Amino acid sequence: MTRKPKESKRDEEPNPNRNDAHSRLVNAALCLVTELDAGRLFKYHPNYDHAMRRRMGTPGIPDLFGYLWLGRFVCIDVKTGKAVLTKKQRAFMETAASFGAYAIELRDLDKFRAWLQAGPASPTGKILTL
Repeated sequence: MTRKPKESKRDEEPNPNRNDAHSRLVNAALCLVTELDAGRLFKYHPNYDHAMRRRMGTPGIPDLFGYLWLGRFVCIDVKTGKAVLTKKQRAFMETAASFGAYAIELRDLDKFRAWLQAGPASPTGKILTL
């Protein structure tokens, strides 16, 4: 009796609708920072496809990074639903925050907009959840 090899998630066809809310929030954050002229952000995954992420990126690197107000480094990891930061993501964000960067776990675009409109505040050395 021979067993059929178990298919892994990597063997599945990427679903273009999977985690569409995440992609929309990433793109909305990029547009918002540009619209408010608060700095410049860059996507880490230029052709972001959540189903392909493990093969495309380096574990722990945030979805967006760049600078805000007077050149202050910012890294933003977008989370939707019940998603949480992985250990590697948390370690990267905590390290960046300890060096004076803004480290943001982004969940709500309206809170992010309010934070940006409030103007430059000193980084707290901790991960901000907005």
